[in-house]
Amino acid sequence: MPPSLPIIVYILMMINLVNIFLTIWFELVSSQRHKTIHILRGNLFIQEDSRWC
Repeated sequence: MPPSLPIIVYILMMINLVNIFLTIWFELVSSQRHKTIHILRGNLFIQEDSRWC
C-alpha cells in the first residue's frame, strides 16, 4: 500500500464533507433567502418591502 493512499482518502473525505455542507447551506439559504435579506438590510427595508406584499 503506497504511503500516499491515506492522504488521498482523507482529501476525498474532506471534499465529500464540504460538498454535503455546501448542499445543506444552499438549501437553507434558498428557503430563507428573503428573511436573510430583510435581517441584513434592517427594519426600514422590511417596512418598505411590506407595502409590496
